[in-house]
Amino acid sequence: MILRRATEVAHERHPTDEHLAVKDLVAVASEVGVSRSAVVTAVAEARAGVDHRTGVIDRVVGPRQVWAISQLPADESAAAETMQLWLEVDHGLRTHVTGDGVIVAEPRSGFAAAVGRGLRSVSGTGGLDRVRRVQAATASVDRDRSVCLVADVSNKRAEAILGGTAVAGGTAVVAGLVGLLISPVALAAVPIGAAFGVITARTVHRYNVAEITGRIEMTTEAVVRGQTPEHPVERFVRTRIIRRPRR
Repeated sequence: MILRRATEVAHERHPTDEHLAVKDLVAVASEVGVSRSAVVTAVAEARAGVDHRTGVIDRVVGPRQVWAISQLPADESAAAETMQLWLEVDHGLRTHVTGDGVIVAEPRSGFAAAVGRGLRSVSGTGGLDRVRRVQAATASVDRDRSVCLVADVSNKRAEAILGGTAVAGGTAVVAGLVGLLISPVALAAVPIGAAFGVITARTVHRYNVAEITGRIEMTTEAVVRGQTPEHPVERFVRTRIIRRPRR
């Protein structure tokens, strides 16, 4: 904690826009016994935008980000191209690459996007087109290479909270009416309803997080293996043929 604060103080006194290269970070980390692979992993996470900080809502309802990180057997430029292909073809996202090499992907809108989501849902693919944003980044030093894929699920968390609020609000209205018309004892159900609303939001968001995490891990593993995605139309047609009953 002291070293981290000392670094902040030094930066405040002598601000600079320069960034250490990954090799320089590895050299510094080796002085305190931190492995090269750990540094490369941390760099990939930082480039992809992973935020390890947790707030009250994160602890009560659930995280606003989910991510997966893996070691790469091939060079990072090839992995980045494959990752972009998976996000565009398998998940139907609109992508662009920033100046520092980060892949940013967002859901498409319109009729064609809706049709694509339907095909992917039927064939059991996609899934990341329901989140707010997806980002991917790589990092490497010599033979240590990592790729990180992170999804911003804050929109899904907001939907879960809205559903929980509706449950809590409905319980409060019913308890209030019963308290006014029949017995004030019914008002004791108001805090119970609020607690049930929180539980509902947490349960719904936990389900969404588990599903999205599975999609992220599956995509990252496919990139690591060097696999290319199959177009949803081709997969849909193949699935229909396989499932057609034999006469």
